[in-house]
Amino acid sequence: MRVSLVHPRLIYLPSQPPLGLGYLAACLERAGHEVQFIEGAFTEDDNEIAQRVCDFKPDLIGVSVMISYHTKSLSLASLFKEYMPKTPVIFGGPHPSVVPDDILKHSQVDFVMCGEGEDSLIKMVDMMERGNFDPRTIPGLHWRGGQAHESHTIRLTDLDEIPWPARHLFPMSQYQHRGYVVSFGFHGGNFNIMMSRGCPYKCNFCDHSVFGQKPVFRNIDDVIDEIEYVSSHYNIRNFDIMDDTFTMHKGKVFEFCNKLIERDLNLFWACRLRVNSVSREMMELMARAGCVHFSVGIESVDERVIFATNKKITSKKVLQVLGWAKEFGILTIGNFMIGNLGDDPVAIRKTLDFALDTDEIDIPSFCVLAPLPGTEVFEIGTQRGWIRSYDWDDYRMNTKDLPIMRNEAMTHQEIMDIYSEVANAVRPKIQHAMDTLHAPRINLYPELAMDEDTKPEPVQWASVPSEALREM
Repeated sequence: MRVSLVHPRLIYLPSQPPLGLGYLAACLERAGHEVQFIEGAFTEDDNEIAQRVCDFKPDLIGVSVMISYHTKSLSLASLFKEYMPKTPVIFGGPHPSVVPDDILKHSQVDFVMCGEGEDSLIKMVDMMERGNFDPRTIPGLHWRGGQAHESHTIRLTDLDEIPWPARHLFPMSQYQHRGYVVSFGFHGGNFNIMMSRGCPYKCNFCDHSVFGQKPVFRNIDDVIDEIEYVSSHYNIRNFDIMDDTFTMHKGKVFEFCNKLIERDLNLFWACRLRVNSVSREMMELMARAGCVHFSVGIESVDERVIFATNKKITSKKVLQVLGWAKEFGILTIGNFMIGNLGDDPVAIRKTLDFALDTDEIDIPSFCVLAPLPGTEVFEIGTQRGWIRSYDWDDYRMNTKDLPIMRNEAMTHQEIMDIYSEVANAVRPKIQHAMDTLHAPRINLYPELAMDEDTKPEPVQWASVPSEALREM
C-alpha cells in the first residue's frame, strides 16, 4: 500500500524533524509499504501539500496533530477530501490521543489512532492491503460511532525492535538552528534522537497520553550507532535528545556519555533534565561528552506553587545543579510557568527576581499555563469553572489573547498583564545571552565560516513560538 504521512504547516520553521512520523514511516517501509513524507513548514501553502499527496496517489493519509495546530490540521484534511474524496484520513499524535471523539466530529477525519502508532498502524495497513480490514481489532483505533476493543494502543516494551526513523524521507538539510531559545548555543544543522519513552513523574500540567508514565529504554549502543550514522551521513554536528527527562536513569546517562566520548565524534547536544536526578559527577561527564545546554523545568520558586504542580523539587537543588553547569561550561535554560494553581502576583515577582538575579540561569523562559486536556490541572480548571474556552486553537502557552485558565488568585486579564511585564523584564537578559554566549560559538563550527563580506548581520533574538516549545 501507499501511505502519505504529513506534518502540517507551522507558523515557524522547525529546527528538527518530527521523530514520531519518522518512526512510523520506517516501520511502514520495513513492512513493505511505500511511504511519502511531507514537511509542511517547507512548502508554499496547503494547496501544494494537497497536490503533492494527490500526485502520490496514496491509499491512506496520516496527519500528525498537536493541539496548537488543531485547526490547521483539519483544514488540511478538508483539502485532502477535495482532492481525494475516497482516500481515508487518519489523525494521530498527542492531541487526538486525548480527545478522539472531538476530532471525529469533523467529517474530513475518518480515523484517530490513540497512543504509540508503530504496531497498530502497521496492522491496520496490512489488513487494508489484504482486504480484510476490521477496525475493531486495531488497538487504539477510533472512528465515528465506534472504537477498537482496545481503546488505546498497546505500549511498546522493546524500543530496539523498531527501526531508526526514516530520515531519508525528511528534508534534512532544511532543519537548521535559528534564533530561537531552543537553539541556544547551536549553529547550523540539527537532528534529534530518543533514548527512552515515558516519564514517571506526575507534574500537574504534563500529558502522558502517547508514551505513558512507565519508562522504556533503548540499548545505548544502538543509540550511539544511530547518532554516529546520522551525523556522518548528513554532515550534521548538533543533536537534541528528545526524552522528557534525560537524567531519570543514572546508569543510562553514564553509559551514554562514556560511549559517546569513546567514539570521539566531536558533536554538540542538548537535553531536558530534572534537578533531583542529577549529580556533580553526572554534570561533569555530560560536559565532557559534548552537552552544550540543558533546559530545566523550574516553574516557580514559591513553595505553594511547587507543591501544587507536583514538581517535588526545591530551589536549593535547582541552584546546586545550575552551579555545577556553570562550573563545567554548560549553558542553561530555566523554564518558568505563570498561572498554575497557587500562583499569584507576589509568587510571580519572587520567581521573576530569581530568574533575573541568578547568574547561573543564562536564558529565563517564561510561559503562561496552557491546561492541556488529559492533565490534572485541566480537570481542576474545568471543575472550578476557570477555563474560559474549549476552542483548541486558543491553547497556546504564550497566546496573544487572554490565557485559557485563571486560578484562585488572578483573573484571566491579570495573568495576561503580569505576563507582559515579565516578558519585557527578561528580554534584555535573553538578548545578552544570545549576544555573548550564543553568537561566539559559531567559531566552533569551521564548516560554517564565512568571509567578512558574506557574514550576515546579527539577528535580534526571537522568542520561540509556543508550538516549538511543545514539540521540544
